[in-house]
Amino acid sequence: MRRWTLIALGSVAVIALVGLAGGCTSRSHVRVVAAPRSAPGTRATAGTPRTTALLTPVDLEGRSPTQKELDTIARIVERRFIDAGLPSPSITNGPAHTLRFAIQARIIAEQIQQLADRGVFAVRAVLGSTTALPAPRPIRSKLAPPSDLPATLDKAKAHVGATAYALAQSLTAPPTNKAIIAKLAAFGTLSAEQVAALPARMQFRVPTITCAQLNARSPLFLTDSGYLDRQVTACDETEPNLKYLLGPAEVRGGDVARATAEFDPENYAPTGGWLVELDFAAAGEQKVVKLTSAQVGKQIGILMDGTLVSAPYIQETVTGPVTAAGPYTTNAVAHRIAELVNDGSLPFQLAVTDVSTN
Repeated sequence: MRRWTLIALGSVAVIALVGLAGGCTSRSHVRVVAAPRSAPGTRATAGTPRTTALLTPVDLEGRSPTQKELDTIARIVERRFIDAGLPSPSITNGPAHTLRFAIQARIIAEQIQQLADRGVFAVRAVLGSTTALPAPRPIRSKLAPPSDLPATLDKAKAHVGATAYALAQSLTAPPTNKAIIAKLAAFGTLSAEQVAALPARMQFRVPTITCAQLNARSPLFLTDSGYLDRQVTACDETEPNLKYLLGPAEVRGGDVARATAEFDPENYAPTGGWLVELDFAAAGEQKVVKLTSAQVGKQIGILMDGTLVSAPYIQETVTGPVTAAGPYTTNAVAHRIAELVNDGSLPFQLAVTDVSTN
């Protein structure tokens, strides 16, 4: 069996074949499966602070989770904390279809949110790339989507004006003419929610729609089941102004049989040594073959929870397991990706609120 390596080169990457017949290691290719960052299921000692939070499931339709879905969320989130070497949290039903979270450790909201992310892995064809104008200011991300998407779109149209919106609709490619770009300036002042309501091709083609606006959208606009089946626009994680138009998600988390965080300082020294090895199920491998054969000489986008972590060029059809490595694949990143993929995605996005420690 051939094993393929994804090697990140700055903002892009290439798929290259490495000689590993049957996936076996040799003296010249030493891979060490990394041990957990700390002992899993760590027990709290006397006097350990206790952190509590409220986990609120959200989706684009405003649907409330069933008890079975709440149980699934609790099981997966608990597993993630144990895998991360933290104490096993207590997760119980809260008011109005929420979950109460408690753990014998001092952790902040961002740490809880990271381990409570939805965990949606997707690979999409890159249909185009372009450079957006720099954002004048950072924009705070928002997990919850707008409650009324059609009304939000109407507000976006009213904000930019009928003339600018009609111009944006008429674009067949990102414009380079300064006069045309100037007429689209109002799009750069839309809220993230208003940008999310726009068609994906408009998000991509209007250069005044910044990556700051796109990155501040709810991740549901990339990870919700409806959006997995359609084109989306996303920005490169390592290039602040690089936008991609992406096709539907052709390879998803359920297509991966196993993800493993590994450390190989010899063969992957230029990228830090850490890597994630993805072994695909039979059906998943067929999807990888189909996608990469169609994208030879082109790019694919690899996304985790709506974040585009890599956009490799495909040199030839990939027919087996894939190793992902790059300068941004650190110990923590490798473990997090592997754990999220292995534990499965949550049926809902979770908003973490009311965090307190005592």
